[in-house]
Amino acid sequence: MAALVQVGDLTDYINTFMNIKLEIPNMTEEEAVDKFIRGLRDKTTRAYVRQYDPTTLKLAIHTAMSYDTAHAEDIVQPPRVTASFNGQYDPMELDAIDGGRRRGGYNSGGHRAGSRGSAGPAADLVCYFCGKKGHIQRVCRARNAAIKRLVDEPQAKQRRNYALDNKQGFH
Repeated sequence: MAALVQVGDLTDYINTFMNIKLEIPNMTEEEAVDKFIRGLRDKTTRAYVRQYDPTTLKLAIHTAMSYDTAHAEDIVQPPRVTASFNGQYDPMELDAIDGGRRRGGYNSGGHRAGSRGSAGPAADLVCYFCGKKGHIQRVCRARNAAIKRLVDEPQAKQRRNYALDNKQGFH
């Protein structure tokens, strides 16, 4: 985990970080926040997240995403090319482009290729997280539920501790 640093975009880093965190169940929230911030590629993003002193990983991720989104408009976008329309349409061979996957659409009685009982391409996929067929890790319900539990658990603990402190008169 100490060697993990952001290489691509922030979303990829968050997904990779959460995958590794799922493998280390005894990592404290404080350690997770520290490792997450240290792994951020951009030093201004790190500084921005640190200034808010996040106490939970969820807050650190949210802060980093907010900063990243706000500064995404600073990235130079290539100019848009506008094509002039001369009133004539050129036919497109969509079947040739996507390897004939469109066969079985409207031209064959409205039956789609996936609705004729064939398993389709999704049946060949195997999730690296849960090992089940039909989906990939990115959309795995078990993984998303595990990440949600991982993120929500420390917040619930903090709320309980805060309630206990207030009940006992600590301010």
